[in-house]
Amino acid sequence: MGAGISVRNETEFPILVVCSQLTPLYWGRCDPGETWNLKNHNKMGKVWFSVSVSLYDDKRVPSKLWTGAKIAGIAVGFVLLGPLFKGGVMAVAGVTAARGTAKHGVYANNTCLVVRGIKFQDGKYQFYFAAQEHLDSKTGAIKSVTTFEVPRSIEHAAPPPDPVCYGMEVKLMHSRTHAKLHSASGQVYPEREFLPSTVIQQVNCFEADRMSVSDANQWWLIEPPDGDKIGARLGNPVLGGDKIRLVHTATSRRLRSGNEIPAYVQPEKDLLVGCGDVNHSDPDTNWVLEFGGHLVLNTEFKIVHEMTGLALHSHPLKTAFEPRFQEVTCSTGRTDNDRWEVAEMRAVQFDADLDELDLAGPCETPGWTPDPPDFPSNGVGSTAGGLDDLQLSEPEVIPFRLAPNPSDIVSTDPTSTARDDAVGGLDDVQVAGPADIS
Repeated sequence: MGAGISVRNETEFPILVVCSQLTPLYWGRCDPGETWNLKNHNKMGKVWFSVSVSLYDDKRVPSKLWTGAKIAGIAVGFVLLGPLFKGGVMAVAGVTAARGTAKHGVYANNTCLVVRGIKFQDGKYQFYFAAQEHLDSKTGAIKSVTTFEVPRSIEHAAPPPDPVCYGMEVKLMHSRTHAKLHSASGQVYPEREFLPSTVIQQVNCFEADRMSVSDANQWWLIEPPDGDKIGARLGNPVLGGDKIRLVHTATSRRLRSGNEIPAYVQPEKDLLVGCGDVNHSDPDTNWVLEFGGHLVLNTEFKIVHEMTGLALHSHPLKTAFEPRFQEVTCSTGRTDNDRWEVAEMRAVQFDADLDELDLAGPCETPGWTPDPPDFPSNGVGSTAGGLDDLQLSEPEVIPFRLAPNPSDIVSTDPTSTARDDAVGGLDDVQVAGPADIS
């Protein structure tokens, strides 16, 4: 090993390491998980140094001509991350700026400084020296460790945000337009040449008032992929790379896509996204989350359909039959319109034995059912109207229950105002809460 100072980067960012004696003498980039000057290739002698670390930025790297720079001007200020992303620096969700740190009086005698970081809720990131490892001069093995006191600014940092977990309900917001993923009972796609008479429930994006029915129709339950029971993962954090299903809470129908049906606005490049039969599940209801780490509020990610490899997508374009809503599709390629984030989340109380609960349930019908019930329609495939006029109170925690199949609902009194919304009478129904919308 020989004498020297090394620095191990245990943060999520590439860092700039600078060793100084009044002016910078040694410096270099250190990527996450790596150790700078591991074998003392800088040939530092047994002398004292000030060591600083900061977010790596080409514009802040010292040069041989930069002999007048002082250590205080190199590392301890905040660096905005935005401009750096274009230069290849990996973004960390929710971080807007990073502040470096410096440690003075470090003796260059086979020592390794460990650098860690913490993210604050205001979007700032703080680097700090967590420990100093004293190494064997021949083998590089750690002989002893000195742990540094945590800086007060970090000690009083706000706790990290709570992760989104399996069994929670979420509202998914399209990052570019801020409209939320939405579906509603009886709101089905219209017939066309390559889409015969069906009961494929529409999925779209809609920015609704908080207390409207459409707002209640924006909740989606996160559950494991097809074949897995929710009880096995209930309460476990959702991670990047996980396969999940999304169940529309109000109707118990799962988000799905497939190869067979083109979308409406751009049929040459997009596939239809909808909700299948009540409680039905198959591999076409599996989606893969593309991001790193834990899923938390306001973290951008992509939702990729496992069977087709296409990303869940929305855009400001609207269909002719639903001019109020943005179209949602599975799109080829990858664009900024494929980015989503969790806008809200809430816990769910299950009223069934979780060891036995399988939300998929037995189902002998295909995901897209031909020959639907005779839904009252306004002629364009949507509901009879009145959705935006209904008001409901929205409790923070509601029990999740499996909705009845609309085809099993029979109304014996055509003048009744208490019929299910799958049969009609939407303008007259009084809704008590999201659990009543089935």
